[in-house]
Amino acid sequence: MCGIVGILPPHPPGDTEKYRHCLIAMTNMVRHRGPDQQDVWTDGTAFLGATRLAIQGIGTAGDQPMGDSSNRVRVVFNGEIYNHRELRRELEVCGHVFRGNSDTEVIVHGFLEWGTGLLNKLRGMFALCIWDRNRQKMILARDRTGKKPLFFSEQHGTLICASEIKAILNWPGIRRQPDLEAIHHFLSFQYVPGALTAFEGIFRLAPGHMIEVQPGGVIRPVAFAGLPAPTDARHNSASDAREELVALLDNAVRVRMSADVPVGALLSGGLDSSAVVAFMRRHAATGTIKTFSLGFAEQTHDERQYAATVARHFETEHHDMEMSGDLTGLLEKVSWYFDEPFADASALPTMCVAALARQHVAVVLTGDGGDEAFLGYRRYAACHDDEWIRKLPRSLRRTAAALASALPKDGEGTRVRRALGRLLARIGDRESRRYAGSMASFQDHHKQSGYGDALAPYLNSSSFDRLNRYFDNAPTILSGAAWADINTYLPDDLLVKTDIATMANGLEARSPFLDQELFDWALRLPENVRYSASRTKDLLKAAVAPMLPDAIIARPKKGFGIPLQQWLSGDLLPLARELLLSQQTLDRRLVRREFAEKLLSDHCSGRFFHHPRIWALMMLELWFRTWIDPAKIPQSPPH
Repeated sequence: MCGIVGILPPHPPGDTEKYRHCLIAMTNMVRHRGPDQQDVWTDGTAFLGATRLAIQGIGTAGDQPMGDSSNRVRVVFNGEIYNHRELRRELEVCGHVFRGNSDTEVIVHGFLEWGTGLLNKLRGMFALCIWDRNRQKMILARDRTGKKPLFFSEQHGTLICASEIKAILNWPGIRRQPDLEAIHHFLSFQYVPGALTAFEGIFRLAPGHMIEVQPGGVIRPVAFAGLPAPTDARHNSASDAREELVALLDNAVRVRMSADVPVGALLSGGLDSSAVVAFMRRHAATGTIKTFSLGFAEQTHDERQYAATVARHFETEHHDMEMSGDLTGLLEKVSWYFDEPFADASALPTMCVAALARQHVAVVLTGDGGDEAFLGYRRYAACHDDEWIRKLPRSLRRTAAALASALPKDGEGTRVRRALGRLLARIGDRESRRYAGSMASFQDHHKQSGYGDALAPYLNSSSFDRLNRYFDNAPTILSGAAWADINTYLPDDLLVKTDIATMANGLEARSPFLDQELFDWALRLPENVRYSASRTKDLLKAAVAPMLPDAIIARPKKGFGIPLQQWLSGDLLPLARELLLSQQTLDRRLVRREFAEKLLSDHCSGRFFHHPRIWALMMLELWFRTWIDPAKIPQSPPH
């Protein structure tokens, strides 16, 4: 039998009344014996509470949990519904009467009118819970691209749900046990992928999925919406696409500027965020747009000059900062806020620039999703170039794979032998492994030489095989890689990073490129329109070139990274040694001492730079020390 409960961790520091940390709390279902000795389920304590960052409909009329006048339906909701005004008008025609302007109230009345059909009408980002008293049913749902998180766990017949894992960990009796399979995958991808979490028995609801639960029912996530697959591409000329793109992006930015609080933009100086600011200028008065960027003392990673160029061009009120200070303290905060091991190092500058932005605004627009929509990652070039490998006989590819396995990896052997090994591996590997390996923290051979006793049982299972299904049914390697990114890297890494870093600072992030109409349209474009071998994101550049400075259009693609290689050879090296080689770490038996010592030795000598692997192991150990080792759950981030 299953009841449903939602719980909350403590409020974060700050103005928690006006701008509250965003979490979901669910209904408490209480079971008792009726006169006929049958189980009777009643709505016991209703909702234990819900906190949400106040952006639209500020005031008591927008408070959650929210119900209808008959108290049949009650809703808690995390996110923003951008088409709530259109849905409101549609519902008013059907006779529904509203008491306020909150998008949450639209969900209440929309469910009364359309049931779960409401979910496909919502344009925005959301994780929500609906309690239907008449049907004794609870519905949990998450938006189709995964912009807002939702976790659940079944404990002794009770379903516990929340927007943060730390909320579930506060439930009495929850065992804080690491899920070693999830850790095995984390070491490959630098994030925990899919439905797993780093905690045994706690799961993540997939994007575009819902759960309908009744007392005594089965917890079975089912899809209610999906994104266009690579096989859904339709004919569209490049010239028509440019005009359509301008109109769609303009509308996506316009609707995301609607708020009852100040709105700004995170501006890296890259194409995507610069394009967003360009369209914001269309809908805001001169001087009213606030933009924010972050840089480094290391010029190789500092992009502030490009952000400043865009800010001057559009006359924004621009703020920037240089990342410095106590990185150890920042790492500890990241470990607390992210709940799981997370080794995308750009989480650090994202946390810092979010803190800067929150001093001035409560909402920011970002360029997230631009690379997925318009095939902007540099690694896609290798996928395009590798298409010839699909035409080789399978027997030849198997022979290449066997030869590659016998050749040296990383810093071993001569340069020629290493190059030959990479070529043979490129021919012989499955497409999914070849692609994932291009951005992995740990390759399979690192695990073979490095895993300790605790992780050794997973050596026969390659994490990269989780991506097979995205490549196997794709018409090209490039389309398979993009489809894999949209279903894994985007929701499990990029959107997690942005959501947690901004919400930790009481800031809401909105992503115009992930607008439902724009994103679906982009994914249905033919590959030859979305991708050009001569210029990354050629379609987007052609569409926005009249609006942006030439220096932004001409600059090469650069990710939002940090000078990690240098830091791990300098200021962060003592911390890295302690986190990788302390007896506390080694006693976990996850990684062999000799392997950890070799990573550090090779990196410091410059023989081979292992910063992705060192960083992943550092973040993993910090997670253990934050969430697994303490006798009591830490209720607030370190100061």
